[in-house]
Amino acid sequence: MSLIFDENDFYESIEIPSFVEIKIKNSKFLGASFPINSKEEAEEILEKARKKYYDANHNCYAYSLGCTNEQIKYSDDGEPNGTAGKPILQAINHFKLKNVLVIVTRYFGGTKLGVGPLGRAYYDTALEVLSQSGKRIYYFTSSLKFSIDYSEITIIKRAIDKYNVKLAENYTDTVVFDAEILTSQIDKCKSELIAITNGKIAFQSSLQ
Repeated sequence: MSLIFDENDFYESIEIPSFVEIKIKNSKFLGASFPINSKEEAEEILEKARKKYYDANHNCYAYSLGCTNEQIKYSDDGEPNGTAGKPILQAINHFKLKNVLVIVTRYFGGTKLGVGPLGRAYYDTALEVLSQSGKRIYYFTSSLKFSIDYSEITIIKRAIDKYNVKLAENYTDTVVFDAEILTSQIDKCKSELIAITNGKIAFQSSLQ
C-alpha cells in the first residue's frame, strides 16, 4: 500500500487502554488511558472512574477529540489550578495523540508536593500510561464496492493502491472489490478507475 494522503486523512490515537500506578512521597497516582470517539464516551468512562475510585482525593483528567483538537477538556478536580489537567493534556500532546482520554487518580499520602512537583507527578503518570498504550493510525475512509472483468484485475489493483486502506475481493463470474478508500480521495479514485477501464466498471455502492 502506497497511500497518497495528507494530515486530514488520518489521526493517531492509542491502540489499547492501559493502566499504571506510581508512588511519589507516599501519594499514589493511578493513570488510565482510553481511546475514545466522542464526548459522551469520555464522560461515561469518567463517571465509571469516579464511582470506582470514590474514596480517592482527586480524579483529574484530560481528553482531546478531533483531528485539529476540536474538543479539548481537562480538570484539576480540586488540585491547585494548573497542576493536574493541563499537565495531563501536555502528555497527550507530547505524543501528538487525538481521540484519547487520560485519567490520573490521586490518593494523598500525607506529604504535600508543592505546585511544581505536583504538576510533574501528573505529567509523568500520564506520560507513563500513554507510553504503554501503543500507537495506532486511524484513517478517514468511505466504502466503495464495484465489479470488473477478470481482464482488468492488474490495472485496477495498481491504480487503487494509492487510495485504498483495506481491500476485499470476491471472485465469481466477475471480480467484486469491496474497498475502504480515503474519503478525501474517493472522487478522484472513481474517476481514475472509470478512465483506465474505459467505463467498464460497475459501482455497486455510493459514498456513505
